[in-house]
Amino acid sequence: MAQLPDTGIEGGSQLQLAAIVEESHDAIIGKTLDGIITSWNGGAQKMFGYLPEEVIGKPMTNLFPDDLKDELPRLLEKVKRGEVIADYDSVWLRKDGTRADVEFSISPVHIAGSKIIGASLVGRDITQRKKSEESLRQTKLIVENSHDAIIGESLEGIITSWNGGAERLFGYAPSEVIGKSALILLPKDRQDEVPVLFSKIRAGDVVADYDSVRIRKDGTMVDIALSISPVKNEAGVVVGASVVERDISVRKESERHIRELNETRNKFITIISHQLRTPLTAVNWNVEMLLNGDFGELKEVQYKFLQVTHTASVEITHRIHTLLTAMDIEEGRVKYEMEKVAIDSVYAAVLNETKPRCKLKNITCNYAVADQGVPPVEADAEKIRMMIGNMMDNAISYTKEGGTIAAKLTYINKTIRFEVTDTGVGIPESEQHRVFSRFFRGSNASVMEPNAFGLGLFVAKSFATQHGGTMGFESSEGVGTTFWCEIPLHQQI
Repeated sequence: MAQLPDTGIEGGSQLQLAAIVEESHDAIIGKTLDGIITSWNGGAQKMFGYLPEEVIGKPMTNLFPDDLKDELPRLLEKVKRGEVIADYDSVWLRKDGTRADVEFSISPVHIAGSKIIGASLVGRDITQRKKSEESLRQTKLIVENSHDAIIGESLEGIITSWNGGAERLFGYAPSEVIGKSALILLPKDRQDEVPVLFSKIRAGDVVADYDSVRIRKDGTMVDIALSISPVKNEAGVVVGASVVERDISVRKESERHIRELNETRNKFITIISHQLRTPLTAVNWNVEMLLNGDFGELKEVQYKFLQVTHTASVEITHRIHTLLTAMDIEEGRVKYEMEKVAIDSVYAAVLNETKPRCKLKNITCNYAVADQGVPPVEADAEKIRMMIGNMMDNAISYTKEGGTIAAKLTYINKTIRFEVTDTGVGIPESEQHRVFSRFFRGSNASVMEPNAFGLGLFVAKSFATQHGGTMGFESSEGVGTTFWCEIPLHQQI
């Protein structure tokens, strides 16, 4: 227990005082004017790990690191003159050798006649406080040096803090904006933005990646992306907001440029496609009339020549149609004409159209339809026809001469399923995750069909999805592939 000098206090009061000192959370240490420890309370023992008998009678400088050992004698010189050392920050060593940040005060101890006979030191471990202060200092440095604008605002939208990034982005010095409404940064047509966003902050929500426009001090506009987070007090009550804003002018300009290029590209493709499709339709009709003998019987060589020409012309027309359809899908222009559709009839018509191509490549085709029949489904007949046609076209294109294609239509558990299996080149496993992407061509498929667009499966899956269905596949490179799609009997578009 700490030893108290004879101060003339009654015995009971002195014992009470001694108990208070002993039980104090702070370290209360008595020492001579030469720095020899004379008393050591429980708080000191807890703080530094030494028992009283380990330190009493020894120099207090033992508690100081080597680089600070001259600190105590210097302070005690002031105490000898009757001065009080208050709130002095230093570093002491614990018994285990670890360093402790300490804040202490030293007061002279007097006896009768005002003679100073020693000193009383009260110390407090402020290691955690120092860590918090350092963390706060680092945070302030990060905020101040951030390239982004980091702005503190009250729930009324009044600016309370303004970092260097904000000054660089908007041109205002902190003194010009702190205490003013954040509305000075908003164009007139966006003045209602702050109340709307802050209503979410008051509810404790976070606003992330919100694109907007702000006005700089010089009056120029700047595109920004902002995030707003609620600032809460210790009780968890939202008391303000932290706003982070980033200049996205370059990104926005790039997006505008890309959008303009896409619009130009799409217009060009649309114009060219329409200009090609009209004369191609006339070519197809004329060749079909020749093949049908409308202008007289053809010799075998003439017939085969025209048949190849017709197949190529139909293929070009089909590719143009697929390209335009893919563009419509991307831009959300596809319209669906829903009606009761007999998918088995559509299936049969598509397969009948594919037979000439299979015959030209000497591909064996096996077609099957569910024995129990397939009920009509609410669908867009043309889209279903194109979906099945694209899947069949894919199978024929990537099956080598002499190969086999097997297609079947089934109806199970109120779901219509169409699948086509080929003995084609298959899809490399490392590329299978991209199969339904626009313009995807397998590395092996590109060699076999160098002129294909890679849009057929993208279009097919989009149509299946819009009919409430799904599409998938199983493939093994060099063995073949099975593509399938399933459409529920009852679905909504």
